[in-house]
Amino acid sequence: MDPAKSTLARQIGAARSLPVLDLDEAYWHTSGSKRETPEAKSAVMEFTDNSGWIVEGVFENLLEIALARATELVWLNLSWEACREGLLRRGPHYRMDPRDPRALQDWEDRLDPHLRCVIQTGLIG
Repeated sequence: MDPAKSTLARQIGAARSLPVLDLDEAYWHTSGSKRETPEAKSAVMEFTDNSGWIVEGVFENLLEIALARATELVWLNLSWEACREGLLRRGPHYRMDPRDPRALQDWEDRLDPHLRCVIQTGLIG
């Protein structure tokens, strides 16, 4: 099984016939620029207004909205290597050069310590 949280969320969503929200989609525009926080929070609130959903991601200010409405929590403790592979796969979408290991490490270093890539979260409501 792919160790990625997004893959696991999609698999659980398919098995339970539940919609899945990847917080990357709420946090980032498709252009790769960051959404304003109120807009991102609104998207999560609207998605979790109904029962029966899955939210996955690492953005604390968005997770707290879903966590308050969740009935289950799935917590993955992935290695840096597994997280790095996922970042390299999707990095170009967020204007990150996957050939630049310093940029990847700088991104990781800027994260709040309890949101580091080794702590991955998925919520089920």
